[in-house]
Amino acid sequence: MPRIYLLVNDPLVAGRMRSLVDARPGWQTVGWAATLAQARQQLPGLRPDLVVANLQLPDGWISGLLDEIGNSTRYGRPKALVVTLTLDDSQLLEALCSGADGYFVQGQSPQALTGAIEQVLAGGAEMAPAIARHVKAHFDAQAEGADREDPLRPSGPERLMLQWIA
Repeated sequence: MPRIYLLVNDPLVAGRMRSLVDARPGWQTVGWAATLAQARQQLPGLRPDLVVANLQLPDGWISGLLDEIGNSTRYGRPKALVVTLTLDDSQLLEALCSGADGYFVQGQSPQALTGAIEQVLAGGAEMAPAIARHVKAHFDAQAEGADREDPLRPSGPERLMLQWIA
């Protein structure tokens, strides 16, 4: 049974998300926080399978917490789905680079949210063409300044795939 933690700064939105998650057979909401500080206190004891989080919270951007989640076993290494207002938000790419496994654009249908959660829990993630272009530009910028032996630099086939996606 997937255990889902909500890190959403609006209590009304968090309540709707919690109702949506808990209505899904086999899914369980294990907690909710409105700030990064609250999440840092609660997450180690809850060890969820997925964190659904706003990009920006009252006490900062989600990227720092995503870095912590990815670099420590303290939180149990949950997957992360970030919620954004728009695909043009520069912090969305930052969150994806920091370890977010997927994203959801706020304002879409409840079915789109459950679909995004299902996809991330299954190990996949949707990538809109606009995001694919940003990811490709990010890798291209890294490649221009990187040494050819850099293991993080996309290979020829990887670059080709990113071009096709974009």
